[in-house]
Amino acid sequence: MQLGKREQALTDILLQKNDYVMASEIANLAGVSSKTVYRTIKSINDCSSSGEIIESSRGHGFKINYDNYMKERSNKNSDILDYTPIERRNSVILNLLFRAPFPVRIGTVYQKFYVSDSSIDNDLSVISKILEGYNVDLLRKGKSISITGSEIDIRKAINATILKMNLFEADNLGDFTSDLHKLNSYDKEFIISQLEKIERALDLTIPYPYNINIFSHLYILITRFREGKVLESNPEAFGNEQRKLIRTNKQLYVVAKNVISNISGYLNSKLPAVESIYLLQYLVSTRFDRDGIHSSETPDRVDKVTRYYVKAINGLEHLNISYDSVKNDLANHIKPMLNRIDNHIYIKNNLLNEIKLEYGNLFRDIVRISSQAEKVFNIEKISKDESGFIVLYFAKYIEQGNTQQKVLIMCTSGVGTSELLKVKVKKYFRELEIVDVISTAKYRKNVDKYKNIDLILTTVDVQTPKGIPKLLVSAMFTNKDKERLKNLLRDNRHEK
Repeated sequence: MQLGKREQALTDILLQKNDYVMASEIANLAGVSSKTVYRTIKSINDCSSSGEIIESSRGHGFKINYDNYMKERSNKNSDILDYTPIERRNSVILNLLFRAPFPVRIGTVYQKFYVSDSSIDNDLSVISKILEGYNVDLLRKGKSISITGSEIDIRKAINATILKMNLFEADNLGDFTSDLHKLNSYDKEFIISQLEKIERALDLTIPYPYNINIFSHLYILITRFREGKVLESNPEAFGNEQRKLIRTNKQLYVVAKNVISNISGYLNSKLPAVESIYLLQYLVSTRFDRDGIHSSETPDRVDKVTRYYVKAINGLEHLNISYDSVKNDLANHIKPMLNRIDNHIYIKNNLLNEIKLEYGNLFRDIVRISSQAEKVFNIEKISKDESGFIVLYFAKYIEQGNTQQKVLIMCTSGVGTSELLKVKVKKYFRELEIVDVISTAKYRKNVDKYKNIDLILTTVDVQTPKGIPKLLVSAMFTNKDKERLKNLLRDNRHEK
């Protein structure tokens, strides 16, 4: 029996404990808030037909009732601990989407979940609203249900659902991480071989999460055509935009056509030419490990959006990031990001929760900037997953430190110990600009000369002008000194 991921994590923690555990400790171990712990425990207990699975004691915390836990695990009619409502609905959505537009009996779809008619009715109401977001419709006729919509919208909905369900692992695309859907082993090996052929043809590696997106796209394509569910093709697939896409990405288009040709042979069925366009859209929406595949020139739109993010984050975070210092990394991410948004390609960021925890303020600022950029540049919705990836580029810069920070190093004599300190600081903080190494006496005579210094590192306690931070360190520059300097640099950036 399978618990939902959060419920399972919390239950596993309590199963390892012999006594009561406080909510704060559970939260710390599970990497969630105490509020989430209380909510998850309530959800588990409310759904149990065998009594409280997790007991509470005022002032002591929570403890698992092992007898009730084992009873619930052995209860074959319990759907609660096998699947959360969200997992159940996503499984139903995926089932219906793969069969679309053909109807399926409700009993067939829900036979493994053992839920009541009222739960099914509630599910279908929620599912209908979810599908509206993908521009497809849920139809109910008697005891059957079906999904209708264009082929491209159905595939986008399938892809988004697969990614939300975390069915694929980044390190092992052939394995499903859930039993909610099964993958034909021959299909798995064939799709992986096509990904490898793409990498060899382009002489690069397709990194996470783009490998998952392309794998998922090819899996959906094969499954839809094999089951004969594709009823339409888009006669306008080769319009002006598509022809321009081909012209500006000739190498990628050749690769896309070869892969579609291979799939046609695998399925023993000639696929329409539009499939090469669909795959090309995924390839141009991919950030490769090297960007030589794309034009070396930054498109005007990409340049403007990138500059907008840099300028806005400098204002919100009180940073001094130059465009040139982040252009290569950030612009090369913005470019495929805009392609993804234009082509309605959803990308999942499995690091999003960690990003929110580690860089909460920065994440909120980036989300705000993304929302503003949508209006300024007429961009469709930039998801929080996309914003999370952008956070990483600025977080990298912040962690490395602002290259504009000027540091002055001094000690009593200005000789020997200061030079040693300089070498060590430069070794561990290469981004800092060490403007001079002087004695305290020389500093006192030339205070005005160093008034634009951002930080003073000194081996002797010396009075410095107000507003210029200093850090008293050992000439040996110990690990403790390194940690203190790292924290001070971070604090200075946020206080400016």
